[in-house]
Amino acid sequence: MLGLVVLLIALILHFSGYRRYSLLLFVFMALRYMGIVPMAVMTVNGIDLALVYMIIVTVSQRVQTVTFTEDSKLKDCISRLSLFLIISFAVGMVYYGLTPFQSFMGCRQLWLFPAYFFLRDVPKDDIIWLFKALYYITLIHALLYIIQCTTGLPVLGVAAPEYDRITHTLRYNNHPVYMTLFFYLSLLFPNYIGEKISKFSAIVFAAAAFITMTRTIIVFVILFSILGIYLSGKKSTILKFAIIGALLFIPLSDALLSRFGEKAGTKGDISALTHGRFIDYARTAKAHDDVGTLTYRFAWVYERAAYMLTNGVVESVFGLGFLPPSEPEVAKRLYKFKIGLVDNNKIVGPTFTPDIGYGNIIAQYGFLGAFFFISLWIRLVKIHRMNLEKNPIIFCMYLYLLTLFSLSIAGQGISLQGMLILPYLTSNFALMSSDEEVESTENY
Repeated sequence: MLGLVVLLIALILHFSGYRRYSLLLFVFMALRYMGIVPMAVMTVNGIDLALVYMIIVTVSQRVQTVTFTEDSKLKDCISRLSLFLIISFAVGMVYYGLTPFQSFMGCRQLWLFPAYFFLRDVPKDDIIWLFKALYYITLIHALLYIIQCTTGLPVLGVAAPEYDRITHTLRYNNHPVYMTLFFYLSLLFPNYIGEKISKFSAIVFAAAAFITMTRTIIVFVILFSILGIYLSGKKSTILKFAIIGALLFIPLSDALLSRFGEKAGTKGDISALTHGRFIDYARTAKAHDDVGTLTYRFAWVYERAAYMLTNGVVESVFGLGFLPPSEPEVAKRLYKFKIGLVDNNKIVGPTFTPDIGYGNIIAQYGFLGAFFFISLWIRLVKIHRMNLEKNPIIFCMYLYLLTLFSLSIAGQGISLQGMLILPYLTSNFALMSSDEEVESTENY
């Protein structure tokens, strides 16, 4: 019920003229409460609430006469994906034998991407306000996350930790959604928020990223920070970056070295990927002792991709169908995969894993749908790349999008449609071409 209260407040704020606060609550819902509040506390899935909000607000705005700033190619990407999903909905009923209700329940959370049609109306000042509000929320979240990981105290609600057999530490998966985005902002443009708080927050965001003990997050944050320093031309930032790295590496050195060592399977993963051993894993469901989690992720994708390619055109084009998560017997009737998470009914989930976003996209959308969906993300990257120098928000979002693409090999990443919301807003901001509407990164 608490989730419904949040939705009601968000709608009241929107129609009362307090739209920036309403928009903040929409982001909160679309990102499944941002990992700050457990789903069990809110009782309703945040994406379902965000969908209801999106429909009501979009319909109300279409009735009005509104001037939009939009990118025609981005709009085309959204239109193609919409048409494809409508056809996929029908295919699910005809080919997979799903009822209209089952197909609806299976695909409803794939329909958040049309939020673009109401977000394009958000004015510049509200985008900047939202960005800064999320900055401070993420900073507080990062501090609580660090406390949670170092002490085990449930400061972020009931979170189930995973014991890491390599580092002998507890790992939590409710880290801040935007910690890498705001790390880039604090590191590269400290004057945008405030120099004093940016120095502090850069350390906090970096510490939160390191303390996840996730190899891909650590590696790609370092790589794209270096890219950001190069693109911004701020060579003096290299020293600050090195100092932050040293401050974090020294106390965490043993754990970090263990995460990248032989016991973590890093070397085995590289060997398995280069020699194709993940294919054996996918076929036998038996992994070699020297491999890590990356081999498992590639095996998950390969098993489903191979099934789709060998079972006809429909599976290849449209994926494995919009399977309702509340009816596991449907998945059991259609598929018998070996690789993946096993639910309470001892069924391996065919279309979803929290471990690799690209796998989710291929399984849910099929190869053609995956092309349409990833094209949408690529268009967002291009918009930000073409407007890098307009504003620190745009610059850092570009780095964040590259990070998100990279992290999708080890997490849900771009497969989560809630992640589209902020890039939609900043892409709209990037298209504001008047000198009065944007500020150059050179001012920061």
